[in-house]
Parts: sequence; C-alpha cells; structure tokens
Amino acid sequence: MGKTEGQETGLIAVILVRGFRGMPRKAEETIKTIGLYRKHNCIFVKLSPQSRGMLLKSKDFITWGEVSVETVRKLLEKRGILTGGKPLLESYLVEKTSFKSIEELANQLVDGRASVCDVKGLKKVFRLSPPKRGFGSIKAAFPKGALGYRGKEINGLIEKML
Repeated sequence: MGKTEGQETGLIAVILVRGFRGMPRKAEETIKTIGLYRKHNCIFVKLSPQSRGMLLKSKDFITWGEVSVETVRKLLEKRGILTGGKPLLESYLVEKTSFKSIEELANQLVDGRASVCDVKGLKKVFRLSPPKRGFGSIKAAFPKGALGYRGKEINGLIEKML
C-alpha cells in the first residue's frame, strides 16, 4: 500500500482534518472510536495492528504520523487540559503523579512506558487551531494535501496548529 503501511512505529499523533458532514457512517464510527469528535483535534495512539486498521479505514478524513518528544512536550505545555478546564502544570504532575516534569512525561509517552491515562484528570484530546497558512488541500493525500500518513512531517503540522 505504499507509504501507509509498515513505516510507522511507536506513538502516533492523529489529527481530524475534515468534519463529519457528508462522511460515510463507517468512517465516522471509526474516527469516534479513535477518540476524535471535532475537527482540528489531536490524540495520541499507540501503534498496533488494530489501530493501523482504523487509521487506514479513515485515511480520507485524518492525518497521522510519528510524533517527537519535543512536539509532545509542547502539546502538553500549551494544550494539556485537566478536567474543569484547568491547564496542565508541572506542580500538578509533581503532586498528583509519579512524573517529576512535563519533559519526563513526554519522554515516557514517546517510549511507550506511559499513556495519557496515567495522569489522572488529563483530557486525552488536544484542541488545536487551524494551521497557519492552511493545510493546502484537504481532499488530496499528504504529498500534495493534508490527508493520510505523513510520517515525521506531522511535527511541523502540529507546530503550525499550536
């Protein structure tokens, strides 16, 4: 299947690029199973055969790729939200979890030793802004547009959306 199969490893960032209007029902159900309910939201997914199948099934509406530690750290600092709408702070991590800093949490997330669920009260979905200077095309696949697998280039897209 070209670029979409066999190249991703570890922690994947998935972003919903297109809205649900006019979307086939199976694709919508799959995207909601992943945990995305709004356009421009991002979620972290550990790669498995099941998650790869879900990504490929909904590839015409999402984009995904391997996320770096630096990008995970920035996402947690800028867009990490606790229940009640409070921002994620290092003081909260030190008091309520076994993590000593946001950097340590980001490293463990990327290595697969921790998940977002390990921080009690942290919302799994990160709300992002539309990207500065736009996506390009939201109907074409990655080299020309915004959809599908984009590998390490997902880090640049997330930077544009923070």
